[in-house]
Amino acid sequence: MVLSGAALVALLLGTWAVVAGLSARTDLLAAQRLLSSVSELPEDLDAVAALLDDASLRTTRAREGLAAPGPAIVGAVPLLGRSLSAERDVAETADALVQAGRRSIPVLHDVGAVGAKVDAAALGRLSVALDQAAARVRGPAARLAQTPTAYTPAAVGSAVAEARAALLPAAEALDRAASGVRALRGLLGADRPRTLVVGVMNNAEARGAGGYVPSFAVVTVQAGSVEVSPFTDVNTVQDEPAQARRVPAPEDYSARWGRYLADTTLWKNVAMSPHDPDSLRVLCEVARTDLGVPCDGAVLLDVPALAAIMTLSGPVQLEDRPVEGAELVEALLVDAYADTEDLDRSQADRRAVLLAAADTALSDLLGDGLTGLPALRALATAAAGRHLAVWSAVASEQADLVAAGVAGSVDPRGGDLSLVSLNQLSAGKLDYYLRREQAVSVVVGRHSAEVEQRVRFTLDHPPDLPAYVLGVRGGRLDELVDLGLSTSATDVVLERDGQVQPFALVAEDSGSARVQVDLLLTAPVSTELVLRYRVPVEDGAYRLELRPQPLARDASLRLSVTAEAGLDLTGIAVADGRVRQSGPLSSSRTVQVRAERPSWFERPVSLPW
Repeated sequence: MVLSGAALVALLLGTWAVVAGLSARTDLLAAQRLLSSVSELPEDLDAVAALLDDASLRTTRAREGLAAPGPAIVGAVPLLGRSLSAERDVAETADALVQAGRRSIPVLHDVGAVGAKVDAAALGRLSVALDQAAARVRGPAARLAQTPTAYTPAAVGSAVAEARAALLPAAEALDRAASGVRALRGLLGADRPRTLVVGVMNNAEARGAGGYVPSFAVVTVQAGSVEVSPFTDVNTVQDEPAQARRVPAPEDYSARWGRYLADTTLWKNVAMSPHDPDSLRVLCEVARTDLGVPCDGAVLLDVPALAAIMTLSGPVQLEDRPVEGAELVEALLVDAYADTEDLDRSQADRRAVLLAAADTALSDLLGDGLTGLPALRALATAAAGRHLAVWSAVASEQADLVAAGVAGSVDPRGGDLSLVSLNQLSAGKLDYYLRREQAVSVVVGRHSAEVEQRVRFTLDHPPDLPAYVLGVRGGRLDELVDLGLSTSATDVVLERDGQVQPFALVAEDSGSARVQVDLLLTAPVSTELVLRYRVPVEDGAYRLELRPQPLARDASLRLSVTAEAGLDLTGIAVADGRVRQSGPLSSSRTVQVRAERPSWFERPVSLPW
């Protein structure tokens, strides 16, 4: 009777657990379909709130059903309960994220700009709401990341991997949003007035941060009220090279770029470091020295970022025609130079047109107001592609900007780094025509990873370009190339077109290392650089940070990460035992994997016959 009673209880618990698991699966799939519709409603916060309310009913029901006594007891059984335990971790993370969205939407209604004023109090409420939401999500997300799936059916492992790929980045994005809003509140003068310097970069002439800085504006903010000065041509304020004054700069910045006067009041070269916090800090120091302004922070944005802003504010008038956001890149970096004579007056006229376009775009934007999800998405996309970067002189705010991913940092946080960064020395505008094809291949072992980074440069420009565009070398591009990699890299080898090349390997304060090499390019010949090295890893854990240099036309990327023979690769982006990605390198991304020995259960059996 005792055994029969125990069997009956086990049967009832098992039935309860199966029913709860199937019901939770149905609810989670329904919630997934609802949430996939959110991206189709970019401007309607009320509709987003309604979808989240509906999804919340399902995720909460799934979470509560799996937390009931029957499923909880079965889920605690070693090995046998892993599938149910994994489903519970998915349900808890999904529910925490949906609840975070529901609590944030009402506050988002109040955040925005009316004219050139942002409601700083509403921004503070949003900051608190996001901090609380991120704290609630952090625990469930950490458990989901560690959920064991060995000895579970293949369908369970695949479902957990799919859930991790969808939910863990969302949890990280919530943390970034909380950090970003905290920093934004301070930079908008919620506590005291701030003065910011905004530099606009021209990607047609490359600098490490994106392009050279031909113009700037001074922004003053207090309690959310924003005033922007007209954009100023740096030629009207900067010193001549012989008279340029040194400004305070990070030590390694001056050591690398000081010879090009990048740490002086020669404004055009302040963006030579690909680590944007260094370039922005120097821009702020140049403004303090040259303009006498109390610079509290700085912003760098390039032409693609202006184009993204213009998709919100509408077309601007360039000379005799309106230009939409999508057309701005070619209009400013190609068309503006097409008929330009190599005369000082012609260049001054061209720069005046560009300054007027920047003034119009930003004044229209501030006039209409930074409201709703479209503005947030456009600015977040620009920051992810490093077309927009922000720096604060306040250390806590700067830490939040780095955490939010809007500081333009290239610090790989102890991992490996792939970053191809160019600085042009030809004084021309040919970088628009320089095509960049990158390929990264990694084989991860238990104790080290073998890495190969390839980049092919092809200069292909139309004939009969103006001399101003061709530059001082008459159409040849003289580039300083920096290839980013891990500071722990060993056995480093650099080849150019199959021939081993000498190079300098330098560790920088940004947390990364650089292989530095000079490159002279002539159209239409292609040149390929190949960088090979080994990175030590612990227990097969490898992380790669991919960072784009902001370009007018994105580089292409082919990425392959595999495990050594006899090992299995695990991670969020792993499919069929490897990571494979291809397409434009339009935004920063992180790849984190682990190479592990197959479990005993999954190892092949060798028979004696």
